[in-house]
Amino acid sequence: MSTITRGQRSIEMKIIRGEVLSIDEKSELHVRGGGGGSYVPVESSTPVIRPIHISSSTTHTREVWVKREDGVEMPIMLNDQEIKLREGNQLSIVVAADQRKMAMAYVHNHNTQRGYSLATAREIADRFSLSHNPSGWYIIGALALGAVAVFISFLIMALFLPFMLSSDAVAILVLVAAFIIGVIPLFKKYGAVYDTHEKCISEVSQALKAVTGEAAEPVSAPVTA
Repeated sequence: MSTITRGQRSIEMKIIRGEVLSIDEKSELHVRGGGGGSYVPVESSTPVIRPIHISSSTTHTREVWVKREDGVEMPIMLNDQEIKLREGNQLSIVVAADQRKMAMAYVHNHNTQRGYSLATAREIADRFSLSHNPSGWYIIGALALGAVAVFISFLIMALFLPFMLSSDAVAILVLVAAFIIGVIPLFKKYGAVYDTHEKCISEVSQALKAVTGEAAEPVSAPVTA
């Protein structure tokens, strides 16, 4: 087990071992259609027929019941058909959990000796809000502050330093400098938040790698009685 703490938030990465009791698979076919019909143009007596468009998609769900080492039975959803399972298989499931929710990150089938990734370190960090993911709003805010700085600088020159506006080169230089000074604080903030977020993801990745390696270790005996 590994614990990750970032500020006020904390998650545990642990392994749940158990045996597959049953597998309930369902596939639903969704069919959609549109178009069709016909009409006769005014300039022609030949009818125009609109083609019918039909599309379909299939939704696959798979509920797996697992009996844990402590005897408790629990359902998990493993909808990815690439994950090969059958009743009686011994599983080690890596989960990330806090006090409110749990998310599966990796499952290892000891009978087939294959492991399957269910979530990346970045997805886990974002799902549990371990750190703030910087967004484009920082850049938009920085540009807005730069524009405000340019506007204020222009007003100051117009009201108190009109001689500076008489020289285009000086005015442009001052306005460019004001813009740069205006955007620097938020760009620095963006960089700091980005670095913190990447460090958090690196920490989660290291913990996930360690626990995943432990989950893949062979089990000497069935994990359930």
